[in-house]
Amino acid sequence: MAAGAIPVVFGAGGHKEIIHDGVDGFLWENEVGLRKVTQEIVNNKVSVTEMRAKAKETSLQFGFERFKEDILKILQ
Repeated sequence: MAAGAIPVVFGAGGHKEIIHDGVDGFLWENEVGLRKVTQEIVNNKVSVTEMRAKAKETSLQFGFERFKEDILKILQ
């Protein structure tokens, strides 16, 4: 995500808490869903440029600087 890759991930566990389906990536639950999402990306049915930007933005929530800031707040 930080590099602008659009995540296409299985919709379970932590992925559901990080990825906002259709906004900064895609969640899928079965083979049909995976194929559908992949075809949408390949056939330009989604704004790849916008989604990549959103993915980068979301990734900042999980970067080292954010982690460092949160730890320092706890320790103060």
